[in-house]
Amino acid sequence: MHTFEFDKKKFWFLIQAAGLIALLKLDQRIFIGLNHLFSNLPDTLWSFFTILGDGVIIFAIFPFLFRRYHKVMLQGLLLTVIALLVIQGLKGLFSFPRPPAVLTLEDFHLIGHANKQNSFPSGHSATAVSAAVLWCSALAKRWHKWLLGLAALVCLSRIAVGVHWPTDILVGAALGLLIGWITVVLSRNWTLSNNFYCKLIMLIMLLVNAVMLYDFNHGYMLVTNITYLIATLSLIATVLQIILLFAERLHWIRVIRLADKMHL
Repeated sequence: MHTFEFDKKKFWFLIQAAGLIALLKLDQRIFIGLNHLFSNLPDTLWSFFTILGDGVIIFAIFPFLFRRYHKVMLQGLLLTVIALLVIQGLKGLFSFPRPPAVLTLEDFHLIGHANKQNSFPSGHSATAVSAAVLWCSALAKRWHKWLLGLAALVCLSRIAVGVHWPTDILVGAALGLLIGWITVVLSRNWTLSNNFYCKLIMLIMLLVNAVMLYDFNHGYMLVTNITYLIATLSLIATVLQIILLFAERLHWIRVIRLADKMHL
């Protein structure tokens, strides 16, 4: 686990940018401009980026890295609880309408289901950024720009698919930075994830997550087949991780050596 500090500059920049846009009442103008600009890229591409902000998709990636980064999985569970409380609490408190509830379909490009309620803040943006922060705390610094860049694409995709205002995304991203950092701080000294039974429980949860993904309705039909592929690969990876966990428990040396060669 690497030393990771809260990025105050990014946090306050996002908050101030959101405040300025709200103060000048530029949300609709910026949204429509960016939405039209992003419509030049394929809908499938934006649909793919936007589902990467779904927690069930993010957890589907964990089995591929579980052996070395099982602590991040445990941290991810804590992050999920904090994010749900904060984001859903704010959505219920403000209950702002989304673009499809305010604009006509002639005004902007919509991809997928026309969500109309609970716009502020963007849950996908908060989830993507907080997950990126969590992985930044675990991986080498050379990965940080890639992780945060991918999170930024997820944030922008929420405008591209037509379901969030710029202020939703900016505040969601700021909250993601804060939630991710709080999670890292609270779990910094955790060692529970090294326990065999804790690992087994987490892998069972990942197994259930992979199965649930087959029936998960994210509202973006263009990437249904991609979702099935992610679910299948996640399921296979989870089963392999469970086998490897028992192999280490029972000292099956050949299986462990094979796993090392495969970088599992």
